[in-house]
Amino acid sequence: MILNRLGAVCLIVALPLVVNSAQADDNNCTVAGLVQGGGLLDQETQTANSTFADGIDWTSGFGEAALNYGCDVWRVQIDTALYSFSENETPYQKLTNGHVGGAAFWRDSDLGAIGVAGSHVNQHESFLTVATSASQWRMGGFAELYLNESLTFGGGAHYLTGDAFWYGTFETQPMTGFEGELYAKFYPTDNLALNVRGDFTHQRIDVGTFIVNVDGLAVSGDVEYLIPQTALSVFAGARFATQDIKSFSDSKQTDTQEYVGLRFAFGSNAPASLRDRDRHGTYDNTSVFQEKIPSLVSSLPGS
Repeated sequence: MILNRLGAVCLIVALPLVVNSAQADDNNCTVAGLVQGGGLLDQETQTANSTFADGIDWTSGFGEAALNYGCDVWRVQIDTALYSFSENETPYQKLTNGHVGGAAFWRDSDLGAIGVAGSHVNQHESFLTVATSASQWRMGGFAELYLNESLTFGGGAHYLTGDAFWYGTFETQPMTGFEGELYAKFYPTDNLALNVRGDFTHQRIDVGTFIVNVDGLAVSGDVEYLIPQTALSVFAGARFATQDIKSFSDSKQTDTQEYVGLRFAFGSNAPASLRDRDRHGTYDNTSVFQEKIPSLVSSLPGS
């Protein structure tokens, strides 16, 4: 996980040097980057066979970075993210989720975008003196439609494979599945954006002689404001997520989140508006269920 982070940092530092060299020969080539960070609160509840079992309050600091380079309508991207959750009740628990990934896509700023993306997701769990890690590969595609100057529609689908935590044991088990997202972004003014997003997932975890099926649904909404004459924006939002876990006994996890943060865009051209930044900038390659929501190992009855 540390090596993955170090590799991403090295690429982010090195790519602008390559871009500057390329731009000397081709004025149609540009670089676009976005960094963001903030804080998140998560109120989580769990039930077992429809009976309330427990509740956990999490706090999280998070950071994300993406950088892409392209000529005309073609672009390639590298990206990374890190979400660190802490639960300060007894017993003390910590979670760290993140990824290193990339994307390649075609985009016309007047029409839309279509492309492929992939990432390697890492999850780390510590519980008192015990710690373990899990990881998954996430691979898929996405598309966006720029309906008009004020409205963007988008969506994607991704295949998951790797291992997952099995709650209560701090062991990992083989996992396969998929996840997808649909979203709409509305720009009332150049400096204001409203975003609504829905995410869904289905995962199959093979635990010894039985199979665990996890079905999840999340709804997110946020508002973002671009500070005039700058490339810095502030955002705030909320998310509600539910995951149904079906095995020899049924369990459920629900998470209600509130988050705030800052975003800073950089590259060849300073964004004149949030719409301009989004339609010329980076692609969001971070998984909601695998990174932004606490993992099941720490949250279900029996952990």
